Amino acid sequence: MKFKSRVDLWLAAIIWGTVIACFVPLFIEFDWILLIVAIGMLVFIGTLWFGTYYVIEDNELIISGGIARKKIPIAEITKLTKTNNPLSSPALSIKRMEVMYEPGMQIVLISPDEQRRFIELLLEKNPHIVVDPKLLA
Repeated sequence: MKFKSRVDLWLAAIIWGTVIACFVPLFIEFDWILLIVAIGMLVFIGTLWFGTYYVIEDNELIISGGIARKKIPIAEITKLTKTNNPLSSPALSIKRMEVMYEPGMQIVLISPDEQRRFIELLLEKNPHIVVDPKLLA
């Protein structure tokens, strides 16, 4: 099942405001280089925006952040914790979930839109995952 990333309104305003700001100089004075840079920015941001999602498929959690993909075997997930950590991650919201997994207790920060359903599906496939109660509140 595919889950979109939760989106914070303030973050959307900053991201898309930046894209719009790249096009403003073109209305003042047209320049091919500015046009290429603005279109490049639009493609880059669009890829991140529309390409950030999470898929629970068979026994894997697939995390997509633009063109980057990470596959985590669900059996290796040990813990889900609520966090507001602002570190760079494949998430479009600051309201995040820290996914801890083996080997080596690695973490990835995500923000699935339907968080409760997302957790339920993970637990169906691996009932040994420890879930922070704050995630279900």
